[in-house]
Amino acid sequence: MEMKQCPNCGEALHPDANFCPACMRQLEPGQEVSGIPVQNAGGKRTGRFLLCAAALVAVIAAVLFFAMGYVQGDKAVVVWTMQLRPNGGVDSFAFCMERDIVGFGWGLSGTPETVSGYRALRTQEGAYPGDTLLNATLDSFENMTATDYVNLVRVRDADGYYYICEITGPYQYNRDDSHERAGIVNFAACTFYRVGFVDLVPQAVLDKLEGDGVIQCVLDVGAIEETEQLWEMLRK
Repeated sequence: MEMKQCPNCGEALHPDANFCPACMRQLEPGQEVSGIPVQNAGGKRTGRFLLCAAALVAVIAAVLFFAMGYVQGDKAVVVWTMQLRPNGGVDSFAFCMERDIVGFGWGLSGTPETVSGYRALRTQEGAYPGDTLLNATLDSFENMTATDYVNLVRVRDADGYYYICEITGPYQYNRDDSHERAGIVNFAACTFYRVGFVDLVPQAVLDKLEGDGVIQCVLDVGAIEETEQLWEMLRK
């Protein structure tokens, strides 16, 4: 796929991108975006002012997105990242892709039907006390499977290929031998769309995928727009 360059900073962008996450400039088809003048001290001050203003706008937009979501039709689009790491030698990503699901471990002896049910059963069993990573993962997964939103999850396989997963079903739980070995006992149905290599993945998404959390919400406006545009193209 031939990429296009941002006329302002030269960043490589998806052909359909209308926003550059590197310099935070809105792009319009056929429009020339002039650079920030830096020839003299006054120009440098102007450039710094514009960059600070753009950063402030991006922060405000991120806060508004977190509160309202990025609107897609009559639902808000929310973008997440999720770690599907190998578990004890089992390729958890391949396990999920074969079944059109995404999920995580932390199995219990009961059979919860909802995230709230899992929390109650965990308390009853006294399982994983003080596990803050599990607490954060449960909170995120509950939001990630909410039907009020279009939830798009960016994941990566063991070979370095990237995917967008559209969540299509509610919370499920299964602790049979195959799910237990793969470390995927809490999960939800999804549709996988293959994106490709790293050149089509916004830096804000890469930063989340390199982090320590299992599930993280992406708040960068440019990354949200690029993900939504790419998803629209791939599902046609």
